[in-house]
Amino acid sequence: MRHGNVEPHGGDAERLRALVDLAPDFIVLLDSEQTITYASPAIEKVTGYTPGEFIGKPCSDFIHPSSLAKLRAAYDEVLEGHNVVGEILQTRHKSGAWVAIEGRARNYLDVPQLHGVLVSCRDVTKSVEVTETLRRSARDAEDLFRQAPCGYHAVDAGDLLLRINDTELELLGYRREELVGRRTFRELVSEADRAKYDQQAALLTKAPSAQDLELVLVRKDGAELPVLVRSVGVFDEAAVCRELRATVFDISERKRSEVALARVNAALRVLSEVRREIIHARSEKELLDDVCRVLVEQTGYLAACVHYVERDSAGTIKLISKASSIRAEANGLPVTWDADDDTLEVIGRAVESSAPQIRQDLPFDLRASERSGLLELGYKSAAALPLIERDGVFGTLTVCAAERFAFEKEETTLLEQLSDDLSFGVGALLREGFAGERAAVEGHRGPIAVDLIETLSARERQVLMLVVEGYSSKEIARRLGVSPASIDTYRSRLMVKLDVEDLPSLVRLAVRERVIQP
Repeated sequence: MRHGNVEPHGGDAERLRALVDLAPDFIVLLDSEQTITYASPAIEKVTGYTPGEFIGKPCSDFIHPSSLAKLRAAYDEVLEGHNVVGEILQTRHKSGAWVAIEGRARNYLDVPQLHGVLVSCRDVTKSVEVTETLRRSARDAEDLFRQAPCGYHAVDAGDLLLRINDTELELLGYRREELVGRRTFRELVSEADRAKYDQQAALLTKAPSAQDLELVLVRKDGAELPVLVRSVGVFDEAAVCRELRATVFDISERKRSEVALARVNAALRVLSEVRREIIHARSEKELLDDVCRVLVEQTGYLAACVHYVERDSAGTIKLISKASSIRAEANGLPVTWDADDDTLEVIGRAVESSAPQIRQDLPFDLRASERSGLLELGYKSAAALPLIERDGVFGTLTVCAAERFAFEKEETTLLEQLSDDLSFGVGALLREGFAGERAAVEGHRGPIAVDLIETLSARERQVLMLVVEGYSSKEIARRLGVSPASIDTYRSRLMVKLDVEDLPSLVRLAVRERVIQP
């Protein structure tokens, strides 16, 4: 073999042949039609075929269909000149398996001793497998990064966002191009929390230790998002912090649960305090004012108010008492109880339906005409509960909160009990003078007890019947589909309403007034 006009002589030709025969790589020679005219012995080690099984056949016979297009393109490029062209092709092994062959080809068709395309081939199957494994791992890592169940981002030393995953983008409501390379993470932190974020960032740039911090972020739509941010600094060999990497966990549900639990506990305290107020109240106005005040002070509601139904032709509801933690109070909201469905507001609906009305998301639930009154005051959710006496609904107790979805099931149940107690207290105060006069004349508690029993709601009468019949709280709860704790609350309330101190006295009263037969 020779290149150009240089031809190997004697020992040089033998050395060249020995190098070709013993080399771990193999060599093939192709004509202009890609037919194999020569194959070195090493081809058998790589493909399992002997050189004779290759010679005279098109090389495409041994190439995987997926590699044929690359073969044609590479061969066309080789024929255009004398440049070395490299490509990796999948080649069939005699066993039926496929091996990855890296070929480097050059055009020697104009060299008489060769008159072909010389291709040096190497088995790179293991290298390709390792590369594909690494590539697959990189793809998997990228998928994990993007679709992780928590947010993830990285910022540079100047707090500029370098990377952010899909999960965090969804939490914040942004697109990647709106944040990466354009915004600092600090800009996403609420103003109230920026000072503590700055303090933590300064600490992280000095030592590579993970730090947890609860922050409130501001979404693109302006909504606040409570999160737990776990950050760590990334340092170079010179101990200079180059990045801060952070995982971001949405803790809004946990925060809502914490607030709900605090509210439930506060509502329990309020319920107890209101019952004391009912016992010691000297006037109806004093009772209503105290209940509203206690609700705002003890539970963190923005406002609490009591409206009475005015049975006039307009069907209006009059504000009787209110308490608020903000300056702009719900003073004059135009509310009617007998209007058409399309114009009923939260309070009016409670009166019309004689049932509690809970609005967990006022911006979504209310029409534009209704939003102007409540939302401008900062109310995000509201609960309106009817006050019911023997003649029907005589008013409402309404509480408003600054958070959406503020009224969990347990809290709503306690508010319903509170409205029942308030209904009883108002009714008792209204009947107080008449009942006292009757007691002085008749000299015993019978008629008064009858009056008190008549104030009981249908559910209270139901519980009373089952209690005096000897059923336990657990059995009553199972029958009525409520919790045993609710039944215990009903029992306590019955004793307060009926002015008895223990269960035997409650049973005796029920027997005496023929609530049950002895």
